[in-house]
Amino acid sequence: MNREDLVQNTNQFLACDSFEDGQENGLQIEGKHEIRKVASAVSVNAETVDAAIAWGADMLLTHHGLLWKNQPLHVRGVRRSRLAKILAADLNLLTYHLPLDAHAQVGNNRALAEVAGAIHVEPAFMMRGTAIGCKASIKSQDFSSWLAKFRGNLENGCNVSTGPFQVWPHGPDKITTIGFLSGAAPYQVQDAIDAGLDVYVTGEIAEGAYHLAKEAGIHFVGGGHYLTERLGVQRLGAWMQEKFAIEHQFFDVQTLA
Repeated sequence: MNREDLVQNTNQFLACDSFEDGQENGLQIEGKHEIRKVASAVSVNAETVDAAIAWGADMLLTHHGLLWKNQPLHVRGVRRSRLAKILAADLNLLTYHLPLDAHAQVGNNRALAEVAGAIHVEPAFMMRGTAIGCKASIKSQDFSSWLAKFRGNLENGCNVSTGPFQVWPHGPDKITTIGFLSGAAPYQVQDAIDAGLDVYVTGEIAEGAYHLAKEAGIHFVGGGHYLTERLGVQRLGAWMQEKFAIEHQFFDVQTLA
């Protein structure tokens, strides 16, 4: 597969130009021209780069890239080491942050809604004028039984240590509505409260969000940043494999966040 065609089609599929983001979305680092094998992972780090190179990947596809707009411009230390590995292997780095969170087909939040047993899903949780997450309705059921199934589905196939799965059970016993906003979005629980939802699912927790959720009477599920964002990149890689007849492999890497 021609690199330029692959990148252009993927950028269009994810509507990258619609997002004001904190990282450079799309092709961050240019490598070899022909793409036959795409490795995917949640984040760029030495382990994911090494795994991609060992597998013989031509491209590494991630959710969290190497180049962020709030970082210093210098290239030294850990950043230099990662960059050196990528350049030495002539490896392409393709990365999508908010566009992958938000996508209605392969996105992280759509994936969370589906593994949660959603019946109806619609966009929610606005960020700079664009809906990043979603809200969903489910068949009425006990929160405790739903939570056990959701966690089991979320952890299915993940064989590495991930961050803590933390739950603040402050909502109703029976639940029918859930909001999903993957990654680091604890204070957006206020949006879920304003929408009258029974459950709010995100990745990370925050001290100030605890009493907010408790006083509002909503269940808060902090599933871990990594665990709530490992499905989207897998789905995007599978989409590439089907559409472009390339080989795709996802790599889990241990994290405590």
